[in-house]
Amino acid sequence: MRYLVLFVYLTFFGLSAQVDLADDPVSISLVKRQNDQFEIYLKIKDGYAFQKEAPHRILLAGKKGVTVLNANLTFQGPTHPKKPDYFAQVNPLPIKLTGKGELEVHARLFYCSLAKNLCIPGKLDTTLSVE
Repeated sequence: MRYLVLFVYLTFFGLSAQVDLADDPVSISLVKRQNDQFEIYLKIKDGYAFQKEAPHRILLAGKKGVTVLNANLTFQGPTHPKKPDYFAQVNPLPIKLTGKGELEVHARLFYCSLAKNLCIPGKLDTTLSVE
């Protein structure tokens, strides 16, 4: 019994595997729509998918003249046709920015390899240019 409790504790708290998204199947881009309206696109390679019920977290910070006015960072999109617990793709995330400069993105995203049935929390720290 003692080993079971130790195993559960280490599994959930002590041995959390986290991947740096630099070598990851996830890519991010910022697209300007009109005036101060932008969209963040999260793309994932074939064979991977974002989990639907995972606690995805994205933090945005404006730098060098950029101010974040509003952002809807809730993941939405169509359900994967073969795996109902995953998104087939994530819809663009609308944000409202003012100024020109840089947008810092700090994110923790949960995605899975569909072939291996392996889910990984990925960490994303990047800076996007705002023109």
